[in-house]
Amino acid sequence: MNYLKILCYHGVTNTLSKGIENYNNKHINYKIFKKQIKKIKKYYNPISMDEVIMHKRENIKYPKNSIAVTFDDGFKNNYDVAAPILDEHQIPATFYISTGYINSTKMFWVDQIEDCINRTKVDSIELKLNNKKNIYKLMSRKQKISSLISIKKTLKQTNIVQKEKIIKQIIKQTRINPSSDQSENYKKLTKDNVIELSNNRLFLIGSHSVNHESMRLLKPKNLKIEIRESIKFLSNLINKRITHYSYPEGQLNDFSKKVINEMSNNNIECCPTALQGSNSHKTDLFKLKRYMIGLDNKLNII
Repeated sequence: MNYLKILCYHGVTNTLSKGIENYNNKHINYKIFKKQIKKIKKYYNPISMDEVIMHKRENIKYPKNSIAVTFDDGFKNNYDVAAPILDEHQIPATFYISTGYINSTKMFWVDQIEDCINRTKVDSIELKLNNKKNIYKLMSRKQKISSLISIKKTLKQTNIVQKEKIIKQIIKQTRINPSSDQSENYKKLTKDNVIELSNNRLFLIGSHSVNHESMRLLKPKNLKIEIRESIKFLSNLINKRITHYSYPEGQLNDFSKKVINEMSNNNIECCPTALQGSNSHKTDLFKLKRYMIGLDNKLNII
């Protein structure tokens, strides 16, 4: 059986990072990205996420070496850096965008914490997580990265109210006000960027919620709002029907049958996860697996 690999990127950068900003290569270097795209063009059969839906519906096996390119979140470098490379080599891609950040200087919570820890001059901070006081040392690059990883791991499964409280504590204790001006990699797509991406026949636009919260942690009312409002915003912006979505975070504990049903009720036809692996043409379109590119993923996928 032929299998499909879906690649999940977040950003492609042409700027140098300072300190621990982008320590995990969430935004991969544009030269590396260009090499990967050239390899995809030469050795693989790139298909769009619309074609993925078609293969499932019509029960048609994927062509040999099928691959799909996707981006999560909605960083501006998707438009500025990645899109021109994709366009040059005629590789289709889908951009899943968190609509609450479009045309905004807002930062994802993980980036807020990263910026605080990166620029702080304090030696340590103390946070109460999971009813336990923890001291996080910040005197070296290694300590900063270790502390950041630990804090992020805990907060990923914390509700939004508690998460915001912790972030306020981090801002206060580090004495840093996080700002998207600190790195080009923190900046988000504008409305015009999204429209221009959508106008390119190679590219599809999908939703990634409004606020990028784990959907399984949301109350039913908030879940409906996150799905419905993000779809409505994008549909009105690009004047197209939105049928593509990807789960924020995307692990098993970030979605459920209830989440999938709500998406189906809003005309979503396909929603890949962040679980690692390949897919057959029979794979459930709401449980598609992907390979994370960057994020210190050492797998030799392409």
